Amino acid sequence: MMTLEEQNKELKIKLEEEISVKKCEVMLNKDLKCQIETQKLYIDTLNQIIDNYAKKIGKLRNQLKDQVEK
Repeated sequence: MMTLEEQNKELKIKLEEEISVKKCEVMLNKDLKCQIETQKLYIDTLNQIIDNYAKKIGKLRNQLKDQVEK
């Protein structure tokens, strides 16, 4: 059986470990949030590029159809 001092010491060690893990999780969450925001920016940028090319392709298709019909 452990003495109160030993139990107290063990609990303090466990608490320190949990605090350390929590700090690590908070840092990881911050990093993940940053990565998510970066990915959102990539997606928005790619969507703009796709939209721009889709409009150009649509315009060129119409021009091509007009020329083929003539």
